[in-house]
Amino acid sequence: MIRTTLAVAALAGSIAHADLTLFDLLPGYDFASTPAISADGSVLAVDMLSLDSGGSDSFVRVGDGWVAGPRYGLQNRTHGLSADGRAAVTVGTNPGSFSRLTHTRDGVRSDIWTAVGDRPAAAGITRDGATVAYAYEGPDGSFGLWRWREGGSNRRVHELDGYSSVERIIMGEHEDRFVFNAVTSYTGPGMGESRAVLYDGGALTQIPAVPGFNQNMAAHAMTADGSVVVGSGSFIDPFNVRTDWAWIYRDGVTTEFTVPGIDPTGISDISDDASLMVGTSWAGGSPVSYLLHADGRVEFADDLVTRAGLVLGSGQHAFFSRVSGDGSTLAGAIAGDDANIHANPIYFTLTIPAPAGLLPLAGLFALASRRRCES
Repeated sequence: MIRTTLAVAALAGSIAHADLTLFDLLPGYDFASTPAISADGSVLAVDMLSLDSGGSDSFVRVGDGWVAGPRYGLQNRTHGLSADGRAAVTVGTNPGSFSRLTHTRDGVRSDIWTAVGDRPAAAGITRDGATVAYAYEGPDGSFGLWRWREGGSNRRVHELDGYSSVERIIMGEHEDRFVFNAVTSYTGPGMGESRAVLYDGGALTQIPAVPGFNQNMAAHAMTADGSVVVGSGSFIDPFNVRTDWAWIYRDGVTTEFTVPGIDPTGISDISDDASLMVGTSWAGGSPVSYLLHADGRVEFADDLVTRAGLVLGSGQHAFFSRVSGDGSTLAGAIAGDDANIHANPIYFTLTIPAPAGLLPLAGLFALASRRRCES
């Protein structure tokens, strides 16, 4: 793909700063998402999308090379990556026809299930890559959470009465503690709203919203041990005006989370020890993406890539989407403003100095608002 920004094109062949790596997508793809990164930042999951076909394919980037994931149907997406980057879980879908869930380790594929019909599918994978949790609607209409382990064990672990679909599953080190995003069934109060739900030892607990907001909740990331979950919520007033807000959940307490100077705050990922977070705010007509340290320091994505040697063109911004578990590597994209985020994006990874002398959890919660809700 030919880039129109001369400053970027000049850097593409020889990166000016060793910590910044730019990469193009493979031919035939127009833009991408980066759903997961390995714990040390060396492996990046990249789902590439084609505007011509409307389809997508899952890949992992290792060094300067690409490894293709399983392809079943038109839309193939990565739902999770192991800590070492060797194992992944993907879902391939032919809309209106079938969905297939696949586990891959070192190129060896195991098809976990194939669902007939237009049923949404979501899955997650543990850090060791050995266990997959997924939501499944059976032919009889029953809907539940399932757990698959390498070696073939596959069983239902919980019914999902009251939910019509699951949109995402986020797992850490433990197969019996993870969070998923679900949509409530259209059968009662709050019907059709999103919920962030914690699965812990066989019990389901909805992560409570902060008082004053409704419960349109979505989890975006959690620490390796599952003790901290971060996400976003929204409140829609009687005049259909939407207000977005970020939250952090720990020890049964949900707290509204704010970053000074960024309103509203958006959170997309958190490091394993909660010492770093990344996010983007779309307020004010111009996007602001940031890296937040646990001691309260905020570094903006535009500034970080500029210091690494990249000259941003007019209207260009840097966006952080992922931070590796060890906090060493950020992944993101260079793109236009919020009106044309997918216009000729350029993707990158950026390595950063390791944080030192921080008190991660204490620091994060010192930044949080007083408004909170306990489950």
